[in-house]
Amino acid sequence: DGVGDALVSNTSTDYVIGTNDFTLEFWINMKDNFNGNQVILDQNKSSNNATTPFQIYGAGQSIRFYVTGDHITKTIVSRQWNHVAIVRSSGTTTMYFNGTSAGTYSDSNNYDSNQITMGASGGNTATQNMSAWLSNVRLVVGTAVYTSSFRPPTEPLTNITNTKLLCCNNSSVTGATVTPNTISIDHGDPTASSDSPF
Repeated sequence: DGVGDALVSNTSTDYVIGTNDFTLEFWINMKDNFNGNQVILDQNKSSNNATTPFQIYGAGQSIRFYVTGDHITKTIVSRQWNHVAIVRSSGTTTMYFNGTSAGTYSDSNNYDSNQITMGASGGNTATQNMSAWLSNVRLVVGTAVYTSSFRPPTEPLTNITNTKLLCCNNSSVTGATVTPNTISIDHGDPTASSDSPF
């Protein structure tokens, strides 16, 4: 139902971005306005006592990239698929929304978390659950896949060089094309759907 559900990866050094370039992208279909703060993707701070994780979360009608404060914010339309890409290239992080830059952030942070939660904040099950659907979540560490405006992919994402995670893309809720270990249900009752951005 897209409410109160979350997935979590097992811990792995593959998810540690450090100060490298990276690309984290996904499609999201928001049910309605985000009620309060609802976390979409979270680098778990507690997984290895990470000092600088980031979050992508929703509030009202916007998606926000958060590190130690909101750095990039973009209004989102509900009840349709939208492509979001967070890309760091040579010390500048850009959030692309449907292929167009929504803003940039001068970013030299060492992202040292080794775990990712999708749909909630690192195990929090109360007010930060996401009311939306996710599709084709891909993390690429070491490569800025997009460095200028682009046409969002029209086919499911594939395993490109430096892909560390590619999930939410098949008929199994916890299945993945690429993952260093396993993905499990953190809470709720997520189900796969034939509805997709493609």
